[in-house]
Amino acid sequence: MNILITGGFGYLGSYCAEYLSLKGNKVTIIGRKIPKYMEEWTKKFNVVIADITDEKLFLKLLGNKYDCVIHCAAANEVKCKNSPKESILINTYGTENMLDICTKLGIGRFIYVSTFHVYGSSNIVGTINEKSSIEASTLYGITHYFGELLTKRYSNNSNILGTSIRLANLCTRPLFSEIERWSIVPNNFIVQAFKTNKIIINSSGNQKRNFLSIKDLCSAIDIILEEQKQKYDVFNIGGDSNYSINEVAEIVKSVGEKLLKGKQIEISHTKKLDQIIEKDDYIFDISKIKSIGYKPNCNIEDEIKKTFEQFIESEV
Repeated sequence: MNILITGGFGYLGSYCAEYLSLKGNKVTIIGRKIPKYMEEWTKKFNVVIADITDEKLFLKLLGNKYDCVIHCAAANEVKCKNSPKESILINTYGTENMLDICTKLGIGRFIYVSTFHVYGSSNIVGTINEKSSIEASTLYGITHYFGELLTKRYSNNSNILGTSIRLANLCTRPLFSEIERWSIVPNNFIVQAFKTNKIIINSSGNQKRNFLSIKDLCSAIDIILEEQKQKYDVFNIGGDSNYSINEVAEIVKSVGEKLLKGKQIEISHTKKLDQIIEKDDYIFDISKIKSIGYKPNCNIEDEIKKTFEQFIESEV
């Protein structure tokens, strides 16, 4: 397949490009600027330097035939908090623009990378599946749900076969250490442990979360490209196991103390545990994607060890 990946210089897009290229696909990546540390790596791809919000972007793609767009470009949760206006533009109009390009260029597949945050970020209980109510409460979740609605609308009104994939919490090291993705839970704990010998948890830590490796995500995308039959569909993508935040912290502590020989890492909470009331303890149901052949293989301890090793190497 000839695949076009947006956000190809980012955390998700770079892995998708690497994986799908190794699977024998011809990959083109879109990004605003090639970082110096990626200059050599990008030589194995077709690269289009552009902004996904540029109305004239389609002109740079004319004359090429693409079978599928994988839309990874998005403002993450940190950018959504710090730069809300720009984030709305990227996450909503950027998605609209890419879907419009698909109609203009006759691209038949569009995979939109969304997030479990569309279900809401607090007081979630029970089993969360693709039919659960949408209660997005952050700009990050709201703009991603808007992107899903756009994908569904274009699928219903054009020849695009669209998919929205709602990702669980990610736990894989960046493909390049310079890629800024140290805010996600395991990675944030690693940074704290390395720099301060402490892991501070801003909650009881008892709430359970589902974790996803990017290798499993890429495998899921591969399966969707092969097996999806409906004109538009939605899939939760996650791992087989749920871990409490405290359990993740304990894994980071154990791994860190082995790698940072002689150091003791302390885990603490910002509030007394008996003062914290939380309801968000849910099961992220991935049975739908498993029904078409998805088999997650994420080992969170291995993922944390690789990330910790990368962080140590980048800091030394």
